[in-house]
Order: sequence, then structure tokens, then C-alpha cells
Amino acid sequence: MDIGERIEKQARQRRERIEKLVPPQIREALKAYREAVQGLHAIEKNPLEELVKEIEQKLLRESQDIAKRYPATEKTSPGPTGPEIIYADPPSVFDESELHAYMDLMDGPAIPQYLHWERHSTPLQDDLSEGNGKNWEARQRVLRTASDVEQLRCGQGPIKPFKTDLDHSDVFDFVLGFGLEKLTCEELADFFNEHCPCGRDDHDPESLKKQRARRLKTFA
Repeated sequence: MDIGERIEKQARQRRERIEKLVPPQIREALKAYREAVQGLHAIEKNPLEELVKEIEQKLLRESQDIAKRYPATEKTSPGPTGPEIIYADPPSVFDESELHAYMDLMDGPAIPQYLHWERHSTPLQDDLSEGNGKNWEARQRVLRTASDVEQLRCGQGPIKPFKTDLDHSDVFDFVLGFGLEKLTCEELADFFNEHCPCGRDDHDPESLKKQRARRLKTFA
């Protein structure tokens, strides 16, 4: 076996292991999400409302189709997943906050929760609870998220960029707990090359390994 054949065999073995560890519905959902994000990037200089809506509706249809074809995804590791942490929804906490007025305008709390998590790596509902107990740092974070939400609502975006790489953090937040945590760093790079919305095909294995470790630490 020459070096080319050896490399091809190793790549095939990594691909087979990824398919074994990460459920197909997760991989299909990420493919649909990647196509949607890249579609939005393609029209960002002229984001006509009808084109944006078309991309969003296509993603919704594909997500609904995946949900119909597959059973509920089982976690592969103990502890909460990213969505369980970020989008936990204790209504009483939101009802008592200044963000409550935005919930109906934004179809619920998901957008404020997402913005807060990406900005602060802390669940919004936790900071709302802490803020009610007069935790000033938590209150400052909540007020910052309220400012971001209001800026977007008034059409005055973009808001200040997050420190995290959104494409990478979205993948980690969505897939950690569903097999991604079990991949080797080389398998992790292969997975991101195929599924990451950034579209790159040269992800660095060691860099992704460090990013995964940091993200897992925020979940702990």
C-alpha cells in the first residue's frame, strides 16, 4: 500500500467513524443549516426580504422533514446539551424582566437567549435570576442583551460583533452531546470541513480540539 492509498484508507475510516458516532439527522440538519447560512451570506449586500424569507422557509421545510423521518435524537453523553442550556425557558423569569416586551415581537425568547449566550457564554435565564437577586454583573449583561435586541428591532444593526466565531460555536452548541465530543481531533476537522457554515475545507484539528474543550467547559 503506497502513501496515497494509506491516506485514502485513513480518511475513509475517519468518515465511517463519524457516521457511526454522529446521528444522521444531526448531519442532515447541519447540511441544511450550512446551505441556509451560505445562502444568506451570498445576498448580504442586497438582502431583499423575499429572498431572506425564501431561504428561511426552505430551512424550515427541511428541518420539519428531518424531524418527521427520524426519531428523537438521543444524547451520547451525560449532562445537558447546548440547546438545553441556552434555550431553557422558565416563563416566570422572563415575565419579570425588561426583555418580556420583546418576546412576542421576536416569536419568543430564542433570539435574546441566543444573543446573550454568544455575547457572554452564560444562559440568559441564569443572569435574569441572578439579576433579580441584585447581582450587578448579571444585571449589566442582561441590559447589554436588551440593548442588542432593541438595536435589531429598530433596524439599527449590525450589533457589535461577538468575540466567538459564530459558525464554529453554532456547530459546537448544536452537536456537542450528540457525538461530536467523541471524535478525535482529525475526525473533528473532517466533520467541520463538511458541515461548518464557514465553508472552509482546511480546518485545523488542534485548533478545533481547543475550541471544543473551551465550549465543553462553558457547558459544565
